[in-house]
Amino acid sequence: MRLARTILLGVLAVLLTGTAATASASTTYILTGSKAQEPTLYRGFPNAVARDVAAAPKGSRITMTMYLLDDVAVTDQLIAAHKRGVLVRAAISRAAAKSAQVVRLRKELGSDKRKPSYVFTPRASGFGPTGELHAKLVTLSQTGSQRYVSYFGSANLAYTNIGGSWNEAQRVADNKTIYDGLVAYGLNAVTDRNQPHYNRTVKAGPLTLHLMPGGTRQLRTQLDLVKPGKGCELRVNEYMWSGASSTLGDARKLKSLAAKGCKVYVAINWQTGIKVLASREVLKELVGAKNVQVRNSRIVGGAIVVGTYTHVKGALFAYGGHKVVLSGSQNEKASGPSENADIAAVRRDDVTAYNAYNGFFGRQWAKSAPMTKVPSVSSAARSMDRDEVDPPETDTAE
Repeated sequence: MRLARTILLGVLAVLLTGTAATASASTTYILTGSKAQEPTLYRGFPNAVARDVAAAPKGSRITMTMYLLDDVAVTDQLIAAHKRGVLVRAAISRAAAKSAQVVRLRKELGSDKRKPSYVFTPRASGFGPTGELHAKLVTLSQTGSQRYVSYFGSANLAYTNIGGSWNEAQRVADNKTIYDGLVAYGLNAVTDRNQPHYNRTVKAGPLTLHLMPGGTRQLRTQLDLVKPGKGCELRVNEYMWSGASSTLGDARKLKSLAAKGCKVYVAINWQTGIKVLASREVLKELVGAKNVQVRNSRIVGGAIVVGTYTHVKGALFAYGGHKVVLSGSQNEKASGPSENADIAAVRRDDVTAYNAYNGFFGRQWAKSAPMTKVPSVSSAARSMDRDEVDPPETDTAE
């Protein structure tokens, strides 16, 4: 009873606060800051998932693909759902395979894919021998009176992630097209077959999901559609940004659009030491450029704040009467589209979505520090000047 009440109160805190989650028809946008900066809101995503899992009836199906899983409330509800006859199928990355909650879940469900419920960890991305299973998705065939519910975004079901960072997730209900596409994607991951060019798209109304590996970096794809002109504003929010030639080219494209009159706002992470998430080569292109403002999401009041960073991988573009929202799990990493299992979500000309994310980006922007020069770092800290292995999606100093 106490757990159920805690979940309900947490969800209500998110859904009833306009700055944290905004509902549009059958879609809810769960947009939250870190525990340090938004202590009453940061559990919006796991609380919503736990509530929906708790309401899944016997015989229904839950499919999960998650990079990190360590949330006790969600794990409790998944185990309870399994015991009452819900089919629970989970693909969990190597990064989380040994976490306490994944071990608990595997003990209850087993790992035999021939059975109705299981927990499976692929050798790499789930679509080949390299990369990572990096997508974050949950689907439920039914929860309460709603059917075909899907979650996707940047947020993991892990305190080590949502507790320390800004994140976003979308909950789409009563949409069988999106649901079927994500279920098929999740089940493909557990086959662990070599499918490096999987590259599927799922479209419903203004929403298009790009399911990888295969395909392109959607930040560049959407930038190439931008037409500079009056009122052009481009807001980019990135967890990491490598300095490989192609991703550096994305920074140069932003700079070029700014030179043609677009106003550009970039929120990134920067920290000295081995955990540098934005390439200095990228920053050299953007910091101080005409019509470009860059802010560091890790600095508040002049000091690095442990437990605060942006984990969003997205952008907002307004140009020529168009409004575009890019979100999901795809980092600005050159080799990511060809290796990682990732989801990039694009909403075109969905004003409700744009306004929700614009408010969210604005909250984070207000709590980040302007970057007026490119920081200097030791040689050991320059790994993101190349396209290397993704750094952990946690703040290990916390």
